[in-house]
Amino acid sequence: NIRLLDRDIFQNLLEAAPDAFVIVNDMGEIILVNAETEQLFGYSRRELLGQSVEILVPTRFMENHKHLRSDYHQSLRARPMGTGQELSGKRKDGSEIPVAISLSPLKMANSTTIVICVVRDLTLHKKAEKAQKEAERVLHHALDLERSNDELLRFAFVASHDLQEPIRLISQYAQLLRRSHEEALGPEGNKRLDVIIDGAKRMFELINALLDYARVDSKPGHPEPVNMNSV
Repeated sequence: NIRLLDRDIFQNLLEAAPDAFVIVNDMGEIILVNAETEQLFGYSRRELLGQSVEILVPTRFMENHKHLRSDYHQSLRARPMGTGQELSGKRKDGSEIPVAISLSPLKMANSTTIVICVVRDLTLHKKAEKAQKEAERVLHHALDLERSNDELLRFAFVASHDLQEPIRLISQYAQLLRRSHEEALGPEGNKRLDVIIDGAKRMFELINALLDYARVDSKPGHPEPVNMNSV
């Protein structure tokens, strides 16, 4: 009765565990699983019991896993989770899931040894890890963009100041030339001075537009619909 009670308690503990428990004998055959194992791998208990544990191992790792299992039984020891290995489990439908596994050997009364495998699903952890890396990448890109914008703004102010002065001189001297020599230049010469003065004026407008564009992010304002055709 005590043994039966102990067995019931053990089974209840397995069923209440948040991780998948897969217990195998020294031949690598599955002898006990819990409900979480069924949920995680998509097999029923009936389908798993008596099967080789390699049924839960991705095909490409299966042969190597057999050798690793054999080596493990030669030197039984507890192996905790978090060993730094990237491990995967294979579901019934063939899909793979990232997992962490701990192994605990247990000596039985009949001198045989079973291995208790605790399998933890890392799917959500991996998704969160991936999301964090993506967020860090976006943040890094945003910081780079902010630095680039600051550099552009500084360049715009410096360049506008350096460009405005020679253009101002061109415009002033062109107007001075017209006032002093308008008759001597004649219609054709004055027409050419008009082109120079008009070009200088448009250059001023372009520089001021560049400054306005550079200040867009620093100016408080309220967005509103704009007819792009008009613009």
